[in-house]
Amino acid sequence: MSALFFKKNLRLASALVFVSTISAWEARAVLPGAEDQELSRIVKHVPKKEEAGDKPHIAQSLTGLNWLRYQLSTLHYTFLHDPKHYGDELASLGNDLYNEYNYPLALEVCQEADLMGSSRAQRIIGAMYAYGQGVVQNHDIALGWFQKAFRRSKYDKALLDTHVLLNLQYDIACSFFNHGEHQTALRYFDNIALYKDYFYPPHVLPLYALYYIGLIHLKGYDPDVPQNDQKAVMYFREVYRGRTYRMRQKHFEQHLIKNLLDEGNKRFKAEKYPDALKLYKEASYYKSKLAKRKVGLMILNGQGEEVNNARALVWLWEGNDGSPHAISSLAEGQFKTGASFYESQNMTEASQWLEQAAAKGHDGAIKLKEEISRKKPPLLDKDFVL
Repeated sequence: MSALFFKKNLRLASALVFVSTISAWEARAVLPGAEDQELSRIVKHVPKKEEAGDKPHIAQSLTGLNWLRYQLSTLHYTFLHDPKHYGDELASLGNDLYNEYNYPLALEVCQEADLMGSSRAQRIIGAMYAYGQGVVQNHDIALGWFQKAFRRSKYDKALLDTHVLLNLQYDIACSFFNHGEHQTALRYFDNIALYKDYFYPPHVLPLYALYYIGLIHLKGYDPDVPQNDQKAVMYFREVYRGRTYRMRQKHFEQHLIKNLLDEGNKRFKAEKYPDALKLYKEASYYKSKLAKRKVGLMILNGQGEEVNNARALVWLWEGNDGSPHAISSLAEGQFKTGASFYESQNMTEASQWLEQAAAKGHDGAIKLKEEISRKKPPLLDKDFVL
C-alpha cells in the first residue's frame, strides 16, 4: 500500500518538476522579460495557416502561458484522474481566450471542456452562438447550450454558476427586447422563467422574465406574438404573488399597473370598451385607486357593461383617494344615482344623493336640487307614511 502511494506521488512530483522546467523555458523563450511582468498575463494568439485538410491540435495553436496551462490541466487529469478539475481548468482557459476575442480557439478549448462536463464551458459556447462570435449566430443552438449548462449546474448544485448563467441570458434577452426582436427575446425569457422554482429564496431574474413575457403578450409587438390579455394577466399575477422583498421595496407592482392602464387607455380610445374594462379591473387587483375609478365611471356610463349605479358607486368609493379627480368622479356617481331616483319620482332618495353630490361642488346636482325645492312634492310619495 505504501509502495503504491509512494509511486503515485513520485509520478506527480516528477510531473510538477517537468512543468516547472517547461515554465522556466517558456518564460525565457516566449515571454522575454517575463520576470518583470505578471505571470497571469495572457499572450495573444496568432493563428497559424492550416494545411488543406489538416487541422492542428489545440495544444499546437496555444502559445505562452496558455500552452502551459493546457499542459498542466492535462497532467492533472492524467496523474490525478480528476475529470471535473480538468474540465474546470480548460473552461477557465477558454474564458480567458474568449475575453481576448480569440473565439475560434476559445470554442475548441470549451468544446473539449464540455466533454468533461464543464457547465462553465457550455455557458461560454452558448454565448458565442447567441452573439455570433466565431460561429454563425443561431439562437436556438445557443438556448440548447444554456439549457445544457443549467442541467449540469443543477446536477452539480453549482448555484453560483447558475446565477452567472441567469444574468447572461437575461442580458441577451433584454438586448433583443430593446432592439425590437421580441420573438427572440420571448424564447430567452421563457427559458429564464424555468428557473423560478430552483432558488430559495426566489431569484429576482425569473420573476422579471415573467413580467416581460406578460408585457409582450399584452402589447402584441410581433405578428407572430398576437395580443393575448388572458396570458398577460396570468403572468403578471404570477410575478405579483412571487415578488421578492426587494421588489416590494421598489413597489414593482407600479410597473404592472402602469402597463395595464396604458393599454386599457388605448383600448378605451379605440372604443373597445369590454377589453378596456377588463384591463382596468385587472389593474385594480394590484390596489390601483385610479383603475377602480375608471371601472366605476365606465359602469356608470354603460361602457363595456350595463349601467348599474349601485355597483359603480362601490367602485368609486373604493377608488376615492381624496384627490380632486376622485372627488369629482364620486360626485358624478352620486348625481346620476340621484337623477335616476328623481326620474322614478322617489324624491326622498333623490334629495339625499343630490345633496351629497352638491356638497362636493357638482353643478348639475346643485341645479337639480334647486329645481326639486321649487316644485311641490307629489301628494303621496311611495315612501310617504301617514
